[in-house]
Amino acid sequence: MMMDMNQDGHMLWMLLPVLAVVFAAAFLGFQLRPAPKAAVARLQAQSRFKTSLYSGSTPTSAEPEDLLIVIPDISGYTHFMSLSKLALAHAHYVIAELLTAVLEAGEKTFHPMRLEGDAVVFHANVAVVGPREAGDGLLRIMRAFDARRQSLARENACLCKACRHIDGLDLKIIVHHGEVLRYSMGTMEDMSGEAIITAHRLLKNSVGQPRYILVTEGTGNFVEIPSGLPHRTVSETIDSAGTISTTVYNVPNEVKPEPGSIEPGAVLTAKALDLTRKLRAVV
Repeated sequence: MMMDMNQDGHMLWMLLPVLAVVFAAAFLGFQLRPAPKAAVARLQAQSRFKTSLYSGSTPTSAEPEDLLIVIPDISGYTHFMSLSKLALAHAHYVIAELLTAVLEAGEKTFHPMRLEGDAVVFHANVAVVGPREAGDGLLRIMRAFDARRQSLARENACLCKACRHIDGLDLKIIVHHGEVLRYSMGTMEDMSGEAIITAHRLLKNSVGQPRYILVTEGTGNFVEIPSGLPHRTVSETIDSAGTISTTVYNVPNEVKPEPGSIEPGAVLTAKALDLTRKLRAVV
């Protein structure tokens, strides 16, 4: 019995080196196994385009670009959309009309990239769009918003909470610039980089008013705002960028109500058209 146990122990010690070799070979084979095609593609994408978070993204440009980032954002949107659940369709109609006006005015100067609820994200290459052209484009957006808001309020034929508070909506525009990498995913376009992050974070600021154009320090070299506009300097602190000095311009509403110049029949026709559109929105 004792001899059998000794023989078994001796056999086990002899097998240990063999087992170690087998284990090492298996481990090495696991490390050297062919990677799945999806993993290879993802690693290649990450090594070539480090700022892209998606393996399926395709860079629009091979190198980062110095772009002007323009984000018009409707002030009072959250409160407006929460006024009444019954008026949600009308509120959506009003916001869609205002964003359409902003989009159509802005795309004459800037490239529209995407909608973000109550905002439009534009960009422009600073080597292509000059400072005067950029400044005129910003004011054109403000005027288009004002004109559409006035017409919506004038044509309003509804007494719901949303339709009675159209005048409470306004517009602010954030203007920043910096290096970003543009890329596309299917039919969608996006961009990544610290500049676009900073521009979005500046939407939440300490300005304390619903209507303005905010231009970050250094961006003023690419945007020429008329010197006659009242303005002030405001410092904002961004986690990723530190303290940023900005210039806030107060833009007057140049679109004045003209009730005396409109025929009563034309007003009634406009109200009827407005009501028809809203009924379609509800249906």
